[in-house]
Amino acid sequence: MPALSVFTRLFASAIAGIGVLQWIFLQVLAGRPAAIVTNPNVIAALAIVTGLALVACAVQLWRESINRILLISTSVFVFTYSGLSNLFFVVSQADYGGVLTSFGKAITIGSALLLYADLIEKGSPSWSFNLSRVCLGVFLTIGGVQHFLFADFVKFLVPSWIPFNVFWTYFAGVALIGSGLSLLINFRIRIIAQLAGWMVFTWFLVLHIPRGIADPHANELTAVCESLAVSAILFTLSRIKQSH
Repeated sequence: MPALSVFTRLFASAIAGIGVLQWIFLQVLAGRPAAIVTNPNVIAALAIVTGLALVACAVQLWRESINRILLISTSVFVFTYSGLSNLFFVVSQADYGGVLTSFGKAITIGSALLLYADLIEKGSPSWSFNLSRVCLGVFLTIGGVQHFLFADFVKFLVPSWIPFNVFWTYFAGVALIGSGLSLLINFRIRIIAQLAGWMVFTWFLVLHIPRGIADPHANELTAVCESLAVSAILFTLSRIKQSH
């Protein structure tokens, strides 16, 4: 179980980072909610309060001593405020780009909070494992398909020092779709989630950290935290499957 503790703390560090960024930029960044609230004072208040909740959740996950109500309420907020707002815009405006991506991020982070709460409290998650793998599977599959739909945009995300950016765009798309479908149908999760975890963690190191340093604004810095969180969740799902 020590490995699970490491992955839990990686996830905790990621959500703490998002919480701190919310204080800095006075925006709700967990799950990238759509613009359903436009009053800047309300947005700032939500950012401060939910940022505090995210940091508090992170501290509890680090200490492996949780207040279940806090984690559940934070999860519900991410699911509803971020997830449902993005889903509404996906359906109403047929936005299959950034808004759909944000929907995937929202359900991934929201479900992961429940997964880690179960891990610490019970040591053996059941329904939360399935919820997390399905939500993350949906997100990865969405991301993979978008690599093909928006290849002309995605190829410029590949660092300039890496050759054949178009190849890596499509390769990553195939890998994401394959990983997502594996999670959705519960097929060979132990190995596939681990490989996907290393893939996303590599992006965290070679893509998102450099972009965050080059452009230290809310979007890129949040992406740094999100990539760390996703890799931690993938490693966690793989480890849980291995332990059972």
